[in-house]
Amino acid sequence: MKHPILGVARERTFVCGSWESDGAAAVINVRGDGATSRTGVGVVTVTFDRDMGVLVCGHASMDANTGDQIVRDPVATVVGGVTVLTITTIDISGAAAADTNGPRVNWSAVFCLAFSE
Repeated sequence: MKHPILGVARERTFVCGSWESDGAAAVINVRGDGATSRTGVGVVTVTFDRDMGVLVCGHASMDANTGDQIVRDPVATVVGGVTVLTITTIDISGAAAADTNGPRVNWSAVFCLAFSE
């Protein structure tokens, strides 16, 4: 869903969502914008149906941690004319990345098609 935030001569789009993972590392209980899928160990992508523009800001958080695991803020790339947000879970103790079992990950991002400084 598109939520335009009008600024001075530019339009910003706010998108957000969340998901949980199960014991089999599947992404479940998905809510919000874009198409969410697990693409690797500790890596989830949110794909939109078009180029959203420049990522102005993005944030991701995990409701309940499993050990030392945290989630990094989204990184946006444009692949084949559509924007893909990549959200990665890491282990701050230096252990190998792992899929989480159960905690809800919440994310949000603001994009701008006509970004200027």
